[in-house]
Amino acid sequence: MTTRRERAGTLFGVCAVSSALGASLGCGRVLGLEDTPSVADVADTGAMDTGSREDSGVATLDAMPGADTSVVAVDAGPPEDAGLDTGMVHPLPDGSPIDSALDTNPMDVAAPGEIIAQNQNDPLYITVDNKAAYWTRPMEGIVEVYDKGTNQLTAVPVAGTSPEPYGITTGPAGVFFADRQNGVIWGCGVSCAAPATQVASGLMQPAWVAVVPTTGYVVWTTGDGTIGSSRPSWEPIQGEIGAFAVAADTFGGVEWTDAPPAVGGSVKQAYQASDGGLTEYTTASNDANPTSISVDSSGLMYWTNQGDGTIRAAGTPSEVDPAGTILASGQSAPTTIVVDPVTAKLYWTNNGTGTGTSTGSVMRCDPWIGRTFLSVDAAADVLTGCVALANGQAGPYGIALDDTYVYWTDQGDGTVRRSAK
Repeated sequence: MTTRRERAGTLFGVCAVSSALGASLGCGRVLGLEDTPSVADVADTGAMDTGSREDSGVATLDAMPGADTSVVAVDAGPPEDAGLDTGMVHPLPDGSPIDSALDTNPMDVAAPGEIIAQNQNDPLYITVDNKAAYWTRPMEGIVEVYDKGTNQLTAVPVAGTSPEPYGITTGPAGVFFADRQNGVIWGCGVSCAAPATQVASGLMQPAWVAVVPTTGYVVWTTGDGTIGSSRPSWEPIQGEIGAFAVAADTFGGVEWTDAPPAVGGSVKQAYQASDGGLTEYTTASNDANPTSISVDSSGLMYWTNQGDGTIRAAGTPSEVDPAGTILASGQSAPTTIVVDPVTAKLYWTNNGTGTGTSTGSVMRCDPWIGRTFLSVDAAADVLTGCVALANGQAGPYGIALDDTYVYWTDQGDGTVRRSAK
């Protein structure tokens, strides 16, 4: 099992590429390199419980009937050399180049994407696996399932009073989603074919959910600033008033965005040892409304800053740029981001300037060339290799990937679309 000590060589191998970029990503400041627990340390194949402390408001978990609750070990390893195209910097959604000095061959207007579902009322977050795509429709209390093999749609009603399904994810045991209205984390099995079973309840407005790749445990954020988990030994992290998006890495860590009202946002991460001891870091601070986060297989974090229209990255806290290295700027309300686990390409949605304006877009950036991080242009402070996969979108929001396609929801026109990666 890879430990954080072994991880350091991979995660901070980018430091030798560029001293300026290395410093901005936090190279040279490797914090908390204690060994993380192996899968054996945290394995629990029986019924899960929250491991919550007194008055946490988290209920004891029930094992999902008919679901495989065994722990699945995943060794993702570092992204393989992808031979990615360096390209030129292409236009932003408003048509202006990210860096006109570099952009000598602007990209034509991107295709709008293939529609796989329409007439959807407020499609929000989306996730995919090898069989289907799943997205939440909070206004109607539905999880929609798109079967890739048959192209058929199935609406799965969520139990409870006026349910509001929100964040959604997939893992070894199937599909998991949060119901903000009723304070429940649900699991509905592989392909969401099994009756939904409560993973946790009694929560205050749970928002995002993620699955730890190496263990299959579920983590979530709530409206009262708690980072919770189905891991039995997990001690809930509380007091994160603006906690919203959450992700989990292959080293057992949990990452989240924290955007309290009226103050600067931040990006944080925590590692919990098998004995329950918790190590927490503030990786980036002074951010402007970070709304989503994703982590690659080497542990680098990427997030959207909706408040200032930037895409940022960090490995550990940076002394050069406490808010994280800017990878792209001038984005129109960047909303949700995901990193490809194989190629480490970044994909995100730009929600645009408002419903009906068709100023939204779906973007892709190639931050890795082989295993070398692309240099940042000192003047423009952006990456090369960024393209718009889809322009003219009414209001793209959630985004997800499979081996072939990038999928996204569009709240503006009620569609769900996909495009070749």
